[in-house]
Amino acid sequence: MPHFFSSVVFLYDFPMSSIGWTDASDEDITHLFYVVVDGCIIRVKNTSSLSQNANALVIGDSVSKCSFTNNTIDSGYYAITTKATIAGHNGFDTISNNTIHGFYNRGINLFNTNDMVITQNRIESGATADSKALYGIYMSGHTGLLSLEQNQVYLVDDYTGGKRGISLYNVIGTSARRGKVYNNMVSCYGVGKAVVVPMGIVVDSASTYLNLYFNSVSVYASARNTGASEPTCRAISIGEKVDNVTNINLRDNVMSNLSAGYSLYAKTAIAIPSIDFNVYYSAPHSANQAARKFAFWGADVADLAALRAATNADQHSIEEEPVFVGSDDLHMASG
Repeated sequence: MPHFFSSVVFLYDFPMSSIGWTDASDEDITHLFYVVVDGCIIRVKNTSSLSQNANALVIGDSVSKCSFTNNTIDSGYYAITTKATIAGHNGFDTISNNTIHGFYNRGINLFNTNDMVITQNRIESGATADSKALYGIYMSGHTGLLSLEQNQVYLVDDYTGGKRGISLYNVIGTSARRGKVYNNMVSCYGVGKAVVVPMGIVVDSASTYLNLYFNSVSVYASARNTGASEPTCRAISIGEKVDNVTNINLRDNVMSNLSAGYSLYAKTAIAIPSIDFNVYYSAPHSANQAARKFAFWGADVADLAALRAATNADQHSIEEEPVFVGSDDLHMASG
């Protein structure tokens, strides 16, 4: 298996089965700087629930200043993943303008990174069987610059695993350099009783100093059988598990939940110091459901007036059903 040990590596318009350290890997990329992977088609053989090391692109420790752009990945347990063992050890820098689909569990799976730009990627559902959760972009243990912008995450299929579009755990910005989660479109649609609660954008586990601005999110999980309950979906969830999420600004987002559950779920009020100019919609499209839930702000709130009273903010937000082009295109429909 060839190894690259070079300060500069360029791979342009080069078809290959995989890059990285994986069971099915053709190339081992480690201890590299200024790597550019551009215009490639990357595919992994033998992707299943039993092949968690069969990943398309794997970035190991001491890899930084890299760029992964304009590629197509159509397989992998994780399509793109890091295996860094030391916090802040990977500075991958740029993942931009890629098409990612056909993955078995996570499209972009990043641990212990710093200074990341993740922009203009299209990530589509890869489920081929029931009871397997899907994650579009999953980040855990990030510090430094974060530009997570203009990504389209469409996890839309007829399987029961549950879906989460963008998940941010222990993602740390600063007051001087807040993380940017801007202009993303996230759609999570499925059926049946989910392995994980379906959510569009999740911020949790000590994440702090992030701005969530101008995102469009739509979630839906139908009941698989007549009379069954839908999962309690959440379009945006801040502090799902723990109470130590702080300084998350939430402005100019569209949050639509078409199932049981919430347009916005905020476990504690202190997590969101600035909230306004949002569009909320929450209305189950199933006759099997009890009275709808609107939002959660430390406790259930029934409507926008109650949310304004709880937040003492959100005065310019509205409650209205957004009309998107489709479940896999969250641009607003004309007319």
